[in-house]
This record gives sequence, structure tokens and C-alpha cells, in this order.
Amino acid sequence: MDIAQYFRTAKERNASDLHLIAGNKPVIRVNGLLEDLDAQPLNGAELAAAVFQLVNESMLEQYQRTKEADFALDI
Repeated sequence: MDIAQYFRTAKERNASDLHLIAGNKPVIRVNGLLEDLDAQPLNGAELAAAVFQLVNESMLEQYQRTKEADFALDI
């Protein structure tokens, strides 16, 4: 899984959101519509490892409590 590629694709396609959910394909929101990316469903362990590299300590604690992470990145 190349999480950076998902973000690059989202930026290239002017997506407002990138949704990454374990067990599902990555999804972007373009002009209000959800679109699957041409990728394999995400492995939970790999997704967690990638997200842990992107978030700060506070966000990580929230994720561990709720199993959700909602954050923005400036690319």
C-alpha cells in the first residue's frame, strides 16, 4: 500500500476528501460524489501503520479510543 499515492491521486483529481477504511478500497470525493480508486482493499495493519506516521500524539490517542481518525493534510 502506497498511502502517498492515494493522496497524490486525490490532489490530481481535485478531491475534497480521501476515505481510507480497512477492508475497503480507497475512496475519494470529487464534486460531492464518491469514487473508488483503482486499488486493492486496504489491509488494516498496513493502514494503521501508515496513519500513525501522519498523525500527532493527540490524534493517535483519539484513534486508539474511537478507531476513527479525521484530519487534514496540506500537500
